[in-house]
Amino acid sequence: MCSNKAYWQCNCPGCPKTCDLHVQIHSIKKKCLMRNIKALYLAAKARSNQNALNTLELDSINLANKMIKEVKNCLNENLNLISREKQRIKVLTLDNNESQVRTILNWMASINEKMKIKVLTLNKNESQVRTILNWMASINDIKRNSKAFTSSLNMLLGLDNNSIELLKEEEKQNILNEKTKEDLQISNNKIKKMEKEIANLKRENENEIANLKRENENEIANLKIENEIEIANLKRENEIEIANLKREIANLKRENEIEKNKKIVNLAKDLTETEKKLEMLNINMAATDKKLLNLNLTIQIAKEKLEEFKIVLPSSEFKDNFTCMTLEEKKKFLVNYDFENFDKDFKAGENEPLNIILTKDLKYIFVCKVQSRLEEKN
Repeated sequence: MCSNKAYWQCNCPGCPKTCDLHVQIHSIKKKCLMRNIKALYLAAKARSNQNALNTLELDSINLANKMIKEVKNCLNENLNLISREKQRIKVLTLDNNESQVRTILNWMASINEKMKIKVLTLNKNESQVRTILNWMASINDIKRNSKAFTSSLNMLLGLDNNSIELLKEEEKQNILNEKTKEDLQISNNKIKKMEKEIANLKRENENEIANLKRENENEIANLKIENEIEIANLKRENEIEIANLKREIANLKRENEIEKNKKIVNLAKDLTETEKKLEMLNINMAATDKKLLNLNLTIQIAKEKLEEFKIVLPSSEFKDNFTCMTLEEKKKFLVNYDFENFDKDFKAGENEPLNIILTKDLKYIFVCKVQSRLEEKN
């Protein structure tokens, strides 16, 4: 079982995935097409990481709704309390109960004084705020939960409590908000880094595809030039040979008639054979043109498949592993890739290779034989 990341997917049934190390072996064995899915994998992983923030978003909304609800409940309780006390003062005044009315008014005055202190602490007097916060910093037994929030809210807004506990909870909440903000910034930086890596991978794949296209176009152009040069040389040689034969025929006309006739017959035969050779050459040229057309068609189909599946050749890891192969594995590798005349020249029992060596620049392969063909004939 391979522990490497599987960043390659083929078109075999079930669309199996393969790592960089085994992709070439699988492709040769199954004759299938591969595509790189590393960018898709990283994009899916980024979306999965982003989903973790959805829970934080939902928790924030629920917390805000609960806070609004608790504030509203506290306000309603305060209004109901004030309404009841107003009604009580009215009844006591009508009953001429001045002592009870004075008690209620003194209580209301003390409540108003507490509310002024709360507003002053929260909005104006920085020295008092700092004193309260320093006192809150020494208390660590209140946890962040709904009960603590409700209790702190009642202490701040309720008419019968103080605001010390709420200020402490608010400070803790601010610290938590700062930490959450830092975590979000770190996550955003990681996401941007991943997006940059995905863009770089995409550029590398596009550059590799462009290089493959250029190599194929250059190979076709070189092959055309070589064929044109070879055809031109053959035509030139044939024209020279025909011109020489014509000169010989002209010279023989000046010789005696008997000898001339014999030579003319022989030269005519040679001319006929030369014309046959020229005809065969034309046939071979036509076959060469047909092969060139088929080669262009094959390369065009390969380009279309390359464009369709976005095939990206695997990394150089597999080439590096060539030196670790056994002799039989190297022979199978060369046969599978149809290297020129390898399967023909190195059949079992004939010219068996002694060793197969890959050059350091990974561009050439040298095959060392047990004996040469000349040694076999001798």
